[in-house]
Amino acid sequence: MGIVTVSLVADGTTADVADVNTPINTIVTEINGNLDNNNIKAAAGIDPTKLASTGFLAERTAWTPTITASTGAFTTTSASGRYVTIGKNILFEVQITITTVGTGSGVIFTLPVGLKPGNAGFIGSGREDAITGKMLQVKASGLSAGAVSYYDNTSPSSSGMILRINGHYETT
Repeated sequence: MGIVTVSLVADGTTADVADVNTPINTIVTEINGNLDNNNIKAAAGIDPTKLASTGFLAERTAWTPTITASTGAFTTTSASGRYVTIGKNILFEVQITITTVGTGSGVIFTLPVGLKPGNAGFIGSGREDAITGKMLQVKASGLSAGAVSYYDNTSPSSSGMILRINGHYETT
């Protein structure tokens, strides 16, 4: 078994068989030497404007979801969320607080951007953080909302609950 070697071509030219002479650990050291915990060093040669244009470095946009019950009505709820658009993909996070449940059962929240038609199904997951600690799932409810349930399809509808959810879906 031989040693795998690859050449680092610093001037941007394409490597060919004659350039295959740098040990792989040298390449790893070169890459690691251009990264730190805060950023990518200029020597790494990565153009940050290209990352920004992909949405990779995009700022999150705040949105306030509307919370409704699938049956009955909640007395007091609040919600806040953030999302980012990358191409036609929406990545979101939302926190829903059910202060007073009233007669409400089944949590539905509006999405920041509508779903692509035919893209119904699972769009997120999360955790109830104040009472049960149970895992949550989010399924599309029409093209503009998400319906929240526990992993076992029961409803997270009790006073004092805090639902923390992350998800993603495709938009038009």
